[in-house]
Amino acid sequence: MSSKFELTISVDYVSDWGLYQALREFIQNGLDEEVQNPNNKFFFNYDENNQTLTLGNKCSVLNIDSLLLGVTTKNSDTHTIGQFGEGYKIATVVCLRTGHPVTFYNYGAREVWTTKLVKSRRFGGKLVPTFYVDKSFPWKSVPDNDLTIVIENINLQEYLDLQEQVLHFRTKPILSLDCDSYGRILLEDEFKGKVFVSGLYVCKNDRLNYGYDITPEYLQLDRDRQTVSDFNLMWTTSRMWTYHIQNPLFLPLFYSNNPSDVCYLDSMYTFQEHLPYVTAEFYNKFGEGAIPVSTQTELDKVKSLGGKPTVVSVPVANCLKSLYVEFLETHSPKQTCYDVLQKWFQTLKESVPVPEILVSQFQDILEEYEDVLKE
Repeated sequence: MSSKFELTISVDYVSDWGLYQALREFIQNGLDEEVQNPNNKFFFNYDENNQTLTLGNKCSVLNIDSLLLGVTTKNSDTHTIGQFGEGYKIATVVCLRTGHPVTFYNYGAREVWTTKLVKSRRFGGKLVPTFYVDKSFPWKSVPDNDLTIVIENINLQEYLDLQEQVLHFRTKPILSLDCDSYGRILLEDEFKGKVFVSGLYVCKNDRLNYGYDITPEYLQLDRDRQTVSDFNLMWTTSRMWTYHIQNPLFLPLFYSNNPSDVCYLDSMYTFQEHLPYVTAEFYNKFGEGAIPVSTQTELDKVKSLGGKPTVVSVPVANCLKSLYVEFLETHSPKQTCYDVLQKWFQTLKESVPVPEILVSQFQDILEEYEDVLKE
């Protein structure tokens, strides 16, 4: 005997989603469960002969109320990808729509949930995603885990495509640089510009020189988890590179024509501890006495003071701004109190009418104390 639950979700909901987006939701849920409880291990397996993808967790159990949209255990948990309580319900709808039946072996509750698209009387014969919860399943054996999800009709090419977008499914080690809690920088050419969150592909940004696998708390995703803001992304990649400033890969990136990966490096407080190293390498590259500039105005200013301007990108100039400022302070003509007072009074005369008698008196005072004011 089974219970029937019709979801109030149109079969065409998120019509732009395909199989990957649906599978991503199942995988994401499994990963999030492990993040919340490290003992609740996520696992997966692909059976090429039966064309089934099996996902599951060691000790997750589905409750019936989780079929309600918005019900979630992850609300406001910044360490997880999902936040909205829609994931596996919508994923199931998309799988059914694309011809991939889904079965939930809810072993922890001794239930099997099967899914179908059914013409609903309640909704005038429209196809509605429907869950059948069977509590009298003829159990032959129960594995050593509480939840297994089986998605059918996954052909080999679909699985290979999934491997490209889910780092966890890769069979070969991925060359990367670890960035503590922020995630990792992906070094291989195939990942150039690709952005992953907890190993799941999100988007590609052609401004980036490397790939990045970022933890959820440091990268805000939209509801569909397919786009991120450029500012948020590049702020995070800049922060990640502060862990590897003395890595041989850093300087070529720093001085490249497109240093977008590190464009906010100067705003990172941890960058300051590396400033002596970066400064020394700047002099090694451009010679002692080089002054970093990024605008024509700065270039002309340094030249006029007899310096050696070196044109660099804006991120580099921002990181080494102290060299430019120190040069101006030591080479600009020193202003005396006399000069400052003259400039102030000139500005005053240009902004408000000043009687001639006051002008004369002011000049008399300057002449009287000229020697002292010019010291």
